[in-house]
Amino acid sequence: MSPMMQNRLRWGLAALIIAAADLIAYHESGSALRVWMRNYGHDVMLTAFLYFLQLSNTPAYVNRERFMIVYIVCGCAAFEFAQLFGLYRGTFDPIDFIAYAVGIAAAVFMDRAIRKSGKPAG
Repeated sequence: MSPMMQNRLRWGLAALIIAAADLIAYHESGSALRVWMRNYGHDVMLTAFLYFLQLSNTPAYVNRERFMIVYIVCGCAAFEFAQLFGLYRGTFDPIDFIAYAVGIAAAVFMDRAIRKSGKPAG
């Protein structure tokens, strides 16, 4: 199997693990953690999930990491502004942008670790 295919499988697995962790934490947590998950934790995990889901399906670009960051930031910003202007049900919360940034940063960190682990020694 090619290194690129191995990375795609790792990225897909990372997306599934993040989605499972999000669902478990959201539904099985105590009241304080559940409030945090509903307000910000889900936003952190959602951006990391989207990063890996899209990364596993995106063709190789010169700077795929930068492309994914811009792609996720634009999508999240559009979603928040849709809430602000009443185009989508929910509440606009500027702190969500911080949660999105934390999720993207965590995804980039994990992505770099995945890429590093997939490189041959030497």
